[in-house]
Amino acid sequence: MDRSALLRAPLAAASLVAVPALAAPLLGPAPSGVLALAGLLRVLWLEENIHHDLAGRSRMPAGYRPPAGGRGANRLATAMRAEALAWWAALLAVAAVWLGQGLPPLLGAPAAVALTLLALRRAEAALSVRAVARSGGRLPVEALTAPASLARAAVRRLPPDGRR
Repeated sequence: MDRSALLRAPLAAASLVAVPALAAPLLGPAPSGVLALAGLLRVLWLEENIHHDLAGRSRMPAGYRPPAGGRGANRLATAMRAEALAWWAALLAVAAVWLGQGLPPLLGAPAAVALTLLALRRAEAALSVRAVARSGGRLPVEALTAPASLARAAVRRLPPDGRR
């Protein structure tokens, strides 16, 4: 395996987190807040399309353009999942900066470290899903519609028969 290939993925994941984290203090609170709100709206739009329009469908719904190099709703949903994860990584990095600056050091530092670690995990997942999408593959429907790890811990799911 090429040595440069081993370094590219971690550097790309780190850049998904570092660039927004470094840009947030330079832009100031108002512009970075507006950009974060726009990013959050983009994530919500992507999630809505993945869950309600694309996941589990065999044919592409009307109004959607198939992804380059492939057909099928799940392939487009996989590409959208990679984009949503990348946006989440950027939003968590900006939130880490805001908490690190806005809270007292004893509270802000651990919160910033925790959010930065979450952002790095999302960035790594985004790059993995992107690699799947670029290779022409697709994620299973369960992976496309699964809640995030923290949401999974907070929500108690009922068994398929609906009984508790």
